[in-house]
Formats: sequence, C-alpha cells, structure tokens
Amino acid sequence: MVNTLQDQWENELKRELKTDEIKKFLLKKNRDEISKPILLTEVNNSSTLKRSVDWQKPSQSYLHVMNDLVFEKAFSEDLEAGVKVFYFTSLVFAKFQSKIMSLSAGIDQLEFICLDRDIISAQEIHHAGGDSIHEMTVILKKLIDQIDKSQEKKMIGLHVDAQFFSSIAKLRAMRLIIEKLKEIYQLNFDYEVISLVSKREWTLFDKENNILRLVASVSAGLIGGADKIQTISHLSPFWDETDLRFSDEEILLSTRISRNVFHVLSLESSLGFVQDASAGSYSIDQLTDLYAEEVWKKLGDYVLLTKALQDELIQEHIKQNKKSKLEQFETKRLLLTGVNDYPNQKEVLRFQWRESSEWRVSRGFEALRHKVQTSPVLSKINIFLDLKGDESVLNARISFVKNYFESVGFRVVQDESVEKKVIVVVAEDNEYERIYSELQRVDSVIYYFAGKGKFSDVRQIFSGQNIFGELRWLIEEGLA
Repeated sequence: MVNTLQDQWENELKRELKTDEIKKFLLKKNRDEISKPILLTEVNNSSTLKRSVDWQKPSQSYLHVMNDLVFEKAFSEDLEAGVKVFYFTSLVFAKFQSKIMSLSAGIDQLEFICLDRDIISAQEIHHAGGDSIHEMTVILKKLIDQIDKSQEKKMIGLHVDAQFFSSIAKLRAMRLIIEKLKEIYQLNFDYEVISLVSKREWTLFDKENNILRLVASVSAGLIGGADKIQTISHLSPFWDETDLRFSDEEILLSTRISRNVFHVLSLESSLGFVQDASAGSYSIDQLTDLYAEEVWKKLGDYVLLTKALQDELIQEHIKQNKKSKLEQFETKRLLLTGVNDYPNQKEVLRFQWRESSEWRVSRGFEALRHKVQTSPVLSKINIFLDLKGDESVLNARISFVKNYFESVGFRVVQDESVEKKVIVVVAEDNEYERIYSELQRVDSVIYYFAGKGKFSDVRQIFSGQNIFGELRWLIEEGLA
C-alpha cells in the first residue's frame, strides 16, 4: 500500500510526539500502599483536584501605606465593583481599620486577610529566592505543626509567577499532597489554597509588562484550582524598592487595572468556572506528579532533621536556586521584556534604591541601567556601530548589538561625528580575521567584535554569553 503525503506526515508527527509510547507512561501503578502521593493520569483512574469553593471571589490588595483620601477612593471603588476578598499587611490594616469597617458596613461576605498573620505560607523562603519545592515543603511542615493547635479553616498561600504551566502544576500538587495527608493520617480539617502573586520576575523598567505577568499569574491560579486568588498593583515593586512616588490618578488606575484583571479572566473569560480544568492534560498531570513526589520526599527528609539542619539545607538550596535563575537571566535564556530584551530606550527612571526583603531576578540589571542613566559621564557615552559589510545581510547582528547595549541605557549610534569611546565592529564571521589584522587601535577606545572568536585584545559579544557580566565590566571597569 502506497502511503500518501498525508499518511507520511501523520506518521512523522506520531514519531515526533511519541504517541505510541504515551500509554505506558499513562498507566502508572497506584502506589498508595507506600503512602506516596501519586496522581494517576490513566483516564479511568484520574484524580480530580476539586477546590473547596464553587467560584473564586474578586480580590484586591493593599500592601503599602498610602494617602488616606486615595485609599478611601480606591477601597470604595473596589466595594462598588464587587470585590469580596481584600489582602493587607498588618501595618496597613491597622492604619486603615476604622475606615475599612465604616466603608464596608452592611456589605455581606467580605473577607479581610492579613498576609503576615492569617495564612500559612513560606514567604520567607520565596522572597529570599527559594524554589517551589522548598516553599511547598516548608508550608506543609507548618501545616502539620498547626493541625492539632486550632480547628479553624487553614488558609494556605502559594506564590504563583508568570511561569504558567509550572504554576498550575504547583497549585494542583499542593492540593494533592494535602488530600493525601488527610487520607493517610485520617485528619479532618477544612482548608483553602490561596494563589499569591510572585513579583520575582516583575520589573521596574517597562512596568506595564507587569500587568501581563499578573494576567499569567491570575490565569494560572484560576486554572490551577486555587480557592482564592490575589491580585496586586503593577506598581508594587516601586513601593517595595524605591522612593519613587506616583500621582493619585496613577495609583487609582493601577488598583483598577489589578481588579479588572480578575474580572476579565474570571467573569468574562470564565477561566475559573470548570473544576480542575487542566485535569487530563498529560504534561500538566506529569508536572503535578513530579512536584508532589519531590515535595513528599523532601518532607520525609526534613522530618528526620533538626531545625538547625533544616535551615542550613534550605539556605543552601536558596543560594543554588538564585544562582541558577540569575544565570538564566544573565545569559538571556530567561527573557524579561523591557530589561534584558527589547528595552524602551526612551524610559529614564530617577529614584533612590531602598532595601527590600523580596528578591527580584532583574534588580542587578536594573541597577546597572539606573547607574548609566543617572551618571553625568556614563549617560553621555554612545556605542559606535562600525558596519563592515552589507547592512541588509548584517541586520540581525545589528539588532543584537542594539538590544545588548541598550539594555543598560547606552545609545547605539552610527554617527561618525560622535566621540568614540566604545566601538562595536559588525561583520560576517569569516571577515573578522581580516578585520582584526587591519584594525588600527586607539588606546583610549574599547573595541568589540559582534561574534565569537579568539582575539586577545578585542572583546566579543555573542549569543549565550553572560551579558550582565560583560556589561558590568564595561560600566565599572572599562569606562571607569
């Protein structure tokens, strides 16, 4: 029988997707007898991880002290728009408590939650730079310690970022493990899983992209089956880390946007109406299973350790995770639009940095850009682009060079009249040997080749390089 073009295409697709092998991965044996939390992905035995509420209530967050009149107007708008769950810090709630109670009098089913008092979370792990496995492990350890102390409903907070699929799996895995704990130890308690916004990948520059990151976080919370979902202002990193102040109109707009993100995704897009909407997705089921098994194993290991050894182990893992995240970001395997990719060259921010307990992956890059833009000397330096060939052929390499240096605030120009302190030669790879041999160097000028090669006294920039390290050298040493 002769295969048609369509048959050939289908067979090739099956080989690529390994569809013939999927069944054996789906037929996972139930290992309940050894108390391992396994999510069965076989169709007939799949576990549905139902949340404890029929629908998630709209929410808003007030985590920073603001002007009394601005708070009153923003809070009143939230109540009018149907917001039912409010997140505060203890400090903010104490400051505005009387106003909160007077404005909300007579409105039913409101919930006021203080993140640093009312929920079980591992924000100290997440904010320090820890990974999801250790965050979840510490939360479960705290949950176990509190089970016998109080019969109140447990509110469990998990930080969710813009890594969409892993965030969905993280929420599902937490519910899976809690249900497993209740089953194994015959526990009877009510709980809610709260999706908290992670600002780890949020940025100061091109701050509107934080809205898109918030959309991804809230979407993951809705699809992942969280009982409550936090939303926050996209300006939040500025209040955490800088002295920059915004107008009352900007603050009100930011709270309106954060509120409407939930409304659009939940009420208009109906993302939260289906219980465990991602059940049956092979990749998410597998990732859920992986998270659950890793956390369960870590939890078993921690039980055997002293508190001091637990803390030491967690700090070591935090250090490793931060190093890994920074390496991804600094080599552009992790892209954050507006910072290490497609920066807005016209955006200049002037502020004073403040210490923050929340680690963000982009802060080092932003600090370099802030230093360049606020320095009377560095802000005047241009990067001269020296083309050696047809511009249409070199267009991709030209874009790479511009993206590279503009990410820390330098201007990349081709104007021959500018003072040349940094020259980037752009050519095809096979031309650099000749260009190098003919290059007439000036001692006061730093030379770069846009490509990877072996040239002792000319620096190179190329894809996969540690961009942050090279730019830091240029700013702190090369141009010092």
